[in-house]
Amino acid sequence: MSAAPDPRAVIVRAPNVSYSSLDGEVLVIDTSRRKSHRLLETASFIWQRCDGRNTVDDIVAAMTSVYDVAHDDAERDVREMVGQWIDAGIAKQA
Repeated sequence: MSAAPDPRAVIVRAPNVSYSSLDGEVLVIDTSRRKSHRLLETASFIWQRCDGRNTVDDIVAAMTSVYDVAHDDAERDVREMVGQWIDAGIAKQA
């Protein structure tokens, strides 16, 4: 796995993906690799905020305001998830 994204980095979805939301979940389609990624509730929450306007820190703050989770746990989870998406080519640091 690559290094975790910088907390101040703005995260954007890669241009080669499309996605749809349904019942709190997101299905991400990587059109260049012909792969799909099913995101459950918390991952979907993070994905929706990878819109080119939010930094990793912004996403962590949003998570701690919505979910009953400690800041350090939310930061670890967001950085790990976004790092996986960057490695998979479906998100990137702007």
